[in-house]
Amino acid sequence: MTDTKSKGKRLKSREDYWPRGLYRYSDPSKGFKYRVPVKIDGKYPTQHLGKISLTEACHVCNELNKKFEQKKLAQKESKLIAQLNQKKVIGKYHHSTKNLVKEFITEAVMIQNKESTRSIKILKLKKIAEYFNDTPLAELETMEWRTFLQHTCNSPNVYPKFITLITHFYDWAFGMGYLPASSPNYGQRVSISKFEVAPTKERERMSIEQFQLLYKHSEPALQDMLKFGILTGLRLSDIRSLEFEQIKDGYLYVVPEKTADLAFPRKIRFKITPDLVECGVTLEEKKSRPNPLRPDKDIEADCPFIFNYVYDRDNKSNQKKHSNQILANFFGQKLRKTVEKIDHPLWSKYRPKNMKAKCPRFHEVRGLYADLCEAVLKLSEQEISKRLGHQDKTETNVTKKYLTGSWFEVSNDITFDQIMSLSQSDIDKGLGIH
Repeated sequence: MTDTKSKGKRLKSREDYWPRGLYRYSDPSKGFKYRVPVKIDGKYPTQHLGKISLTEACHVCNELNKKFEQKKLAQKESKLIAQLNQKKVIGKYHHSTKNLVKEFITEAVMIQNKESTRSIKILKLKKIAEYFNDTPLAELETMEWRTFLQHTCNSPNVYPKFITLITHFYDWAFGMGYLPASSPNYGQRVSISKFEVAPTKERERMSIEQFQLLYKHSEPALQDMLKFGILTGLRLSDIRSLEFEQIKDGYLYVVPEKTADLAFPRKIRFKITPDLVECGVTLEEKKSRPNPLRPDKDIEADCPFIFNYVYDRDNKSNQKKHSNQILANFFGQKLRKTVEKIDHPLWSKYRPKNMKAKCPRFHEVRGLYADLCEAVLKLSEQEISKRLGHQDKTETNVTKKYLTGSWFEVSNDITFDQIMSLSQSDIDKGLGIH
């Protein structure tokens, strides 16, 4: 009986109103202890508080509970952050190839490349975007790139250009963190020698009759550029960036954009003939072209560009230095509309089976100019190359340095009226084509 009574009088290990985790030892001489509210290895860890008053024990226990809650919150927060980071990483490596190509064009190609190179790279990148579409870049491997190149490239000369572009695309993706560092650069892994080279496709060439037809159906602004192109052979990027300040002492001085950054750039000066004056290459009259859709808008007096245009709406592109400057896509858009209006057997070359107009490129006008130089003017290949602003592979650095201060002069020995009266048979005969 005595033992039972003594057990009934034993002190409780804790009271209900005590802070969580506060207990007293069964031996009153030991005082109080704090038990952590979470099991670790199947047990509740305890901390000895000693023989102190109940008030002090409650205060210490409350402080320990605060620290425990703070630590618990910190652990929960770090866990959530880790989960979010994991989701972010997973999402980062699963961006579609199409979206990454768009960003690569905006963030790298548009900034790092000149206009003439930029347009060519963008065309190739769009082919990549269209082919792979929503497939994540991180999932593409050697076989996918090999299939793409076999499907897309139709000339052995195109392969190395695509390989270089793909390599730069991967380098950019690594730098932006869109691919894990362990992922390979497939631009360096795909071997060109493994491909079956498709039959070489020759660059399309515009006939003189097609040019004449195109010129007659074009609007005045486009006519001026076509006329200037067939008389000078300059690239479209050089034509649209020509400024009035380049006209001096009866000559138009041009440094082709493609060679401008080289140690020894090409320098060409064109004698200003009546034909060029009609294109607007003159200081006496800065041509004004009222737009029928915007009769209230005219070419601004301060426009520095020889070839300019009043757009149907105010275009504030960051590519423009002036509101009337012709944009890079101007020629293609206007030419496409012109081609759609032409209904002539000569133009069937530029119409696929579905009869949707296929737009010729300005470079075909440049090629036709080279044919005229050879067939009509009887110029040598080296002479034509200089007129076109090509780099002469036969020149040494010493020769280039000696000639770096001189300008190659071009005088138009053929008038535009003569060009418009020629037939393709005349040119073929001059080229020795039967």
